[in-house]
Amino acid sequence: MAARTWDRTLETGIEDLDAHHRILFDTLSRLRAAAGAGRTAEAQDVVYFLRDFCVQHFLEEQELMVRSAYPGDPAHRAAHAEAAREVDLLLDRLRSGAAALTPGILDGLDAWLVKHIREEDFRLAEFLVRAGAPEEKEPS
Repeated sequence: MAARTWDRTLETGIEDLDAHHRILFDTLSRLRAAAGAGRTAEAQDVVYFLRDFCVQHFLEEQELMVRSAYPGDPAHRAAHAEAAREVDLLLDRLRSGAAALTPGILDGLDAWLVKHIREEDFRLAEFLVRAGAPEEKEPS
């Protein structure tokens, strides 16, 4: 499967979240390119960046959920924790040589991101817009 790229159907309407999501898609594209070309060290570096950026992104989303008293916070936070565990596990397996970045693993990362945005992040964005959160932007 080809890499999933950012498109407007994935816009939440919350500028900061959308900017982070574009970076995540760009990162997954870089990861797919490095893995496909057999550049193992580069791919591992990209996974490190992915992990670190996910941690930052998740923390910022979680702070937003707390500030807005988002009722879906516990489930959304649990989804973040599971994703962070999976990326850490992948990184451990790559470092030990127990796993390679196969097309199936890369497709799974793409699919998880799309599903998370369309389900968890869209619900969060809808709540923020209804609550009149200042982070919303005008629809284009």
